[in-house]
Parts: sequence; C-alpha cells; structure tokens
Amino acid sequence: MNLSDLLRFEHVAIQCHDNPDADAIAAGFGLYSYFTARGIKAVLFYGGRAPVTKPNLVKMLTLCDIPLEHHPQSRDWPGLLITVDCQYGAGNVSPMRGAEVAVIDHHIQECAMPPLHDIRPYLGACSTLVWLLMQEAGFCLEEIGAERGTALLTALYYGLYTDTGGFSEVRHPLDRDLRDQDGIVERIIKTLRSSNLSLEDLSIASSALAELSFDPQGGFALVGVRYCDPNLLGFISDLVLQVDTVDIAVVYCETPGGIKYSVRSITWDCKASDLAAWFAADGLGSGGGHAEKAGGWISGRNLAEHMPNLSAADYFNRRLREYRAAYVIIDHATAPHVEDMLPEASRARRYTKRPLRLAYVPAEKLPRGSELHIRMLEGDISLASRPDTYLMIGLLGEVYPISRAVFDSAYRPLDAPLQLSLPYTPSVLDKTTGIRLPLDNIARPCMRLGGGVVHAALLTKGVKVFTRWDADNYLKGEKGDWLVWPEEDPTDIYIITAPLFPLLYAGENTEGNAEADDGGEVLNCAGLDVAAQPGAVRARKKPVIVTVRFARQAGVSATREGPVPYAIGDALITGSSGETWPVQPAHFSAAYTPLAPTQAGQEGSYQALPIEVDALRMSAHFYLSLKNGGLLWGPRGDWLVQYGDGEHGIIGALLFASIYEILRIPEKS
Repeated sequence: MNLSDLLRFEHVAIQCHDNPDADAIAAGFGLYSYFTARGIKAVLFYGGRAPVTKPNLVKMLTLCDIPLEHHPQSRDWPGLLITVDCQYGAGNVSPMRGAEVAVIDHHIQECAMPPLHDIRPYLGACSTLVWLLMQEAGFCLEEIGAERGTALLTALYYGLYTDTGGFSEVRHPLDRDLRDQDGIVERIIKTLRSSNLSLEDLSIASSALAELSFDPQGGFALVGVRYCDPNLLGFISDLVLQVDTVDIAVVYCETPGGIKYSVRSITWDCKASDLAAWFAADGLGSGGGHAEKAGGWISGRNLAEHMPNLSAADYFNRRLREYRAAYVIIDHATAPHVEDMLPEASRARRYTKRPLRLAYVPAEKLPRGSELHIRMLEGDISLASRPDTYLMIGLLGEVYPISRAVFDSAYRPLDAPLQLSLPYTPSVLDKTTGIRLPLDNIARPCMRLGGGVVHAALLTKGVKVFTRWDADNYLKGEKGDWLVWPEEDPTDIYIITAPLFPLLYAGENTEGNAEADDGGEVLNCAGLDVAAQPGAVRARKKPVIVTVRFARQAGVSATREGPVPYAIGDALITGSSGETWPVQPAHFSAAYTPLAPTQAGQEGSYQALPIEVDALRMSAHFYLSLKNGGLLWGPRGDWLVQYGDGEHGIIGALLFASIYEILRIPEKS
C-alpha cells in the first residue's frame, strides 16, 4: 500500500490504540503530517476512557507540537479511517466507523484485514513503517518546515526508541536507518528519557512489587497494581522479567470497567501473545501482541458472569496453571515417542493423501541464502532458504515448506495455467532485505498424488510442535485439530487444522468414526456458477425465526462447515438448532426482518425473508474459499448455495431441508 493511493480521500481520521504509547503517537503524527502537507483534512486521535497522563507522553505532545485528540465515544468519521500501530477490530482499539478503513501496523495480524492495509511484524516499531511509507510516497520533511520537520523526526526516533527497549531490540536494517538519521533534537530526547515515571507512578510500582507473588514451579510472577496509567503496567512487567528466576510476568490493574493486563515471556514454549489471548478467551475480552511482549483487556461484567465471586488474582493464577496444563510440548527430535506423549484418546491411525490440485514455488525462484518468515495457519516460522527448499501453497492460500525430495516423490508439476482462487495473495517475508515476496507470479501448478500414507492423531488436548524447519517457534494445535507425520519420515511432524484435514486425507469420515471414504479428489467450488450445473435447483428460504446479536469486536465463528471471520457490526445469527453463523450488515438487512418488540438494528428475534437461491446437492467432498479468508467444506450430500449477489455458502443436508423449500429446476439457456 502506498500513501499516495490514499490521497483520493478528502478527509482522513488517524486512530491510535487506546492508552497510546510513544510509538503509536509518533506513527500517527507522521501520517497526520503527510496528509495535511498534501492538503487533506486530517485528525489524529485515540479512544478509550483514559486520557494520556504519562509524563513522557504529555511532554512529547507539547515539545513536538503533536495535535492528538481524545474521543472517548464511538462515532462516524467521514472519508478514510486509519488505525495506526493497531488493527481495526482488535480489542485495544475503541470501535469507530469510517466510510473506508485502512490498517498500518507492525504487530502480528490478529483479525481480518480490510483491503487497505500494510502490516510488517518484522519491524521494531510502527514509527519505522510510517517513516518508510512517507519516503516511498516522496514526502520530505522540508515540506512542513524545518522546525516541524525536526519535531516529526524526533518523535519517530523516540517511538522507535521506546518500542525496542532503548534500541536493544533493533535488528532490521530499516529500524537501524531510522535510528541513525541526522537531525534528531537531542534536548527533547533527553527530556523524554528522564520523564518515564511520576513520583506517584514510582509509589504505585513500589507498592505493587512489594505484593508480588511467584510460582517457582511455573516460573511466573503475578503483580496486581492499583488504578494507574495503563502504560505503567508494561514498565513493571519489563522490570519483573529481569529477575533471574522469572520466565513469565503478568501485571494487571483493575479499572471501573474491567481488568487491563500486561504479559512478558522469555520461555521458549510460551509466547506472550498466546498467553494474553488465553486470558481473554471465551468472550471475556481481547488480548494479543508479540512473542515476548503482549497485553489485553478483560470485561469486568463478562468475568463476573463467567466466574462469579472470583478475584482478579485468583483468575490469573487459575488461568496460568490451566494454560501450562493445556498443551503437550512436542519436538520433532522426539518423533519416535510422539504417540507416548499424547493422551490415550489421541491414538494415531493411518490415512491416505487425497489427490489435490495445488501450487508450488521451486527453490530457484526463492532468494538464495535468505531467512524467510512464513505465516502458517498454525503459527509463524522462520527458515533459511536452501537449494532444496520448496514452498507449497495450500487450499486456503496457506504457505508451508517441504524439501525438494518430498516434492519429487509426492507431487507432479502440471503443464497448465496457474489457477489460484484465493481470498488474498500468498506471500513470504525475506527477513534479510525486509521485502515481502508475492508468490502468485512465481508459483506453478502441481498435482498432489494420492495414496501416500500418513499417521494422524485427532487431538483431545492442545499441542505445541517444534518442527525441524524452525526449532525456535512452535506451531499450535487445539483440541479437534490433527497431529500428522508421514509414515516414511516420522520426524516431519506438523499440524493440520480441523476444517482442512478431511479435505487433505481420506480414510475416516468427518465425525471421526472409522468409516473409510473413497479417497477421491475434493472439488474446489470457488466461483462456480451453481445454476449452470446439472442437477441444480431453485430454492426459497422458509420464514424461519432466528436470534441475532451484533459483533462488538472482530473474531471467528466456528461453524459446522469451517471457521468464518467476522468484523465489527456483522450480524451473528443463531438458528433453531443452535447453529451460529455471521452475516455482513448489507446482506443481513436484505435477508431478515425484525420481530416485535425488536427494532431494526437491535439484538433480538428476526425472521428470514423469502430469498431465492440456486442450490446444488454435491455428490463428492467439496470446499469453498471465502473472500474474507474463511474456508468452508462439506461432505458429499451437503448443499452448495449461490445467493443473488454471487456469494456462495455451504449448508448441511438436514439443515437445508428445514430452512429451504425447493421451487424448480432452473431453465437452461
């Protein structure tokens, strides 16, 4: 994404995350300066209840003349809304609305992205990303005057300084470029460095540390802090993690609306981001961040409903121990003993690979000798690009590595045009150069040959797998996912998510019973014109009554047919059988009407309108990639449905009969 592409908007609202830190403020200030210099009306703001009070941030706003506004209430913004140093729909960003939305961030992606986004998690700070984007757009500091230009550069420098632990975590060349820029106002930097705490902050921190609790068996420290600026939590957790016996630090603060918390981790088998998300699971709130630094928020009301009469300290202690017990750690080096490490109910069985049309990138198309960062469905890994490293592109656009020897034995290159029907362009990051490499232009089609045997275990509890591709980063599987390894090479252990497994392997039906299927190829139905298919019917929705609530934050709905991402404002519909699925606002208003006393736009009871669809009952296993990144699949006998706007869906046979009536077979021209 180039900033010049955004100049078509007359108004740009730039939103920092709630309780903004120096990096968010600096990066937002950079965007504000760029757009105002180009004659665009811009506003820089943050939401949430708490105003900025941390001494260094207050002085930063004054000394760098940053026009940051506080808007605690949700509102509509004209034109473009950009979230900076955060992601639209994430839990640390108050819900706001814009005619269009963009995301500029340096954290790992944690929710569905709008079409306009630039996320680079390899950078140490969002300030670096904005500095780079301004350069790519041809912006010079002189355009805003010498004084404001040096103030902006100083703010970006300080944003990088604070987000990388005083430059101790600066590794990428782009971060180093910003760090080494001339023109920084040292007087301002010295003032800000010496203003991290107020005397009251020091008193709060010392009182909290005096009550620190430590679990020597789990290696984690827990610190409760009285009400304070949320940025103080990160300072305390960084300090606690410097104790030699502490591997995990959790610092929390109870506020009028809930609990704010900070997580730090240096242990190899527990990423701070995973633990932060674990605390906020089950709809309690939201959490995320980096492998070593993360944080989150828990709704006080949700916690009271979920676990009444439980103190915050008891909650965190309980969840820490549950997290430690929830996962089995598996290293590829222990492959001969993998089955002994799994629960008895997770015994492995033999399966055969289905023949599938996929895509691959041969080694000669990859940068030789570079370190590649690969985003997989089950986690992120890094690996060195070698002469025998191939990359595969899966059904959902997921990228994963294999060796050339494995490719030659299990895949056949196709002499045919590449056909990728994916919701986004698959890519990998070259960490050596910082360049993201799109794979669609260099990928080639191939056929995965059927019949290869694997051993697979349906997981009855979570696992973390350290593969031979990356010994430092684990892939995470949850209950219901599958642990898989080839029969001929038990050291090549990997995770397959629950929706993907029946598409990739044959030998057991979708409910996990030992009933073999035919092992035939699975059909890709993306873009299929249903009405033109033999056997297609015209059907009309019955006036069924459903229960509706509206998403207050982005998430993923675990439907029977697979995980479907949803965004803020989407309708979350629950049917008579308890099935739940998300619907975008425009589609919802055209397909459902409220039942009194529910008013339109309110949560409550709605009735389906008699919408007509084209439908086809499938005679083979099939799957469907969605534009928002979801993947649906269905066994033979399920229905493929095409709505009037061209969108597709999958409906189980029993459910289809209960909510649709068949009208006629469409006439063929």
